[in-house]
Amino acid sequence: MTEFEWGPVQLIAGTLPEGMSATRSGSTLSFMFNRLQVELDQNGPDLRAMWFAAIRVPVVVGDDVRMLGYKQDLRGAITKSVGARALLSADLYCVNHVIELPFGEGSPGVPMATDFSRSVFAVEDRLPYEQDPSGFYKLPAYEVRLLLLVERKTLNESASVQLDTLDVAAVTQR
Repeated sequence: MTEFEWGPVQLIAGTLPEGMSATRSGSTLSFMFNRLQVELDQNGPDLRAMWFAAIRVPVVVGDDVRMLGYKQDLRGAITKSVGARALLSADLYCVNHVIELPFGEGSPGVPMATDFSRSVFAVEDRLPYEQDPSGFYKLPAYEVRLLLLVERKTLNESASVQLDTLDVAAVTQR
């Protein structure tokens, strides 16, 4: 048995973006979102837009692995005008990370833009458990919940949230 192995990617809620791909290489899992974007431009009739997905990936670890951690790197961009709000909420294996540009930030007539790259680490300890043949608790699947949200106060405002990639590297300790 290998020390660590990713299972198949499963959608548990929401929708997967068109063109999204997930690739596995050893203990690394990479989601390419193909420039997933939620946007309100000045020509549209809506005051808010959002996208949500919850994704589960089962994991298999060796019986002697006592601790499992995930280094998670999220990359994308946010742009908004002063009368708009843009938010990315990423619940990355039980560690919630929010990137928000709220209403009122920025200067009138000048869009506020930022690229982001965030790293989050989460750890799961396998406590002793007498019922399992390995002697440890079975580890839960890797799960991520992503919400992209844009809102504006008037139709003259604009906002967008773009998600490019999520890279996950599993780290094990015996």
